Amino acid sequence: MNKIIKRFILISEGQRLKDKLKIFLSVITLNKYSSNLNLKNNDGIFSIRKKSADLWMLSTLGERELRKYFFLKRGVFLDVGANVGKYSIIMGRKMGKKGKVYAFEPEPHNLIALERNIKLNNLQNIRIVPLACSDKKSIIEFYIDEKNTGGHSMIRKTNKKIKVKTERIDEIISSEKIRNVGLVKIDAEGAEMKVL
Repeated sequence: MNKIIKRFILISEGQRLKDKLKIFLSVITLNKYSSNLNLKNNDGIFSIRKKSADLWMLSTLGERELRKYFFLKRGVFLDVGANVGKYSIIMGRKMGKKGKVYAFEPEPHNLIALERNIKLNNLQNIRIVPLACSDKKSIIEFYIDEKNTGGHSMIRKTNKKIKVKTERIDEIISSEKIRNVGLVKIDAEGAEMKVL
């Protein structure tokens, strides 16, 4: 059993009770034996980190109500607070060569997972921008939520913090000569007004 578990485990997600049970058992297996689990669903293929909320967040069950807003078929999608890339992957796959995704994420471990997920889906139209978007260009204290990899924030204070670069979206759009922004997703854990 251990020899099999040490390799990548790929689980396919579906809507049946049997599929949900498979995901639940995979979480137990992941946390007990391995850090090599990939989830395949209609959104793409995602690497799941050990002891994280990735499996739930990246499943089609997480944030179901938001899916109707991700309709862009061409142009540019800005993913501010990309985390591990769920929405970057969805839009990158949907737009293909007709579009470009800019995935903004400042936290180093999330950046590694984001890059891995882009490679797993063989997407060439996603550009990772390793910084936080804010109301000014700066270097700030960025607070790490050790229980929730999607909960890091420049607003909500925690005991653990790192330094990250910030930049205004307007400046990035100008310097990168970005045209045709069709959709912007902002998930900045309380700093959305600073981003805007």
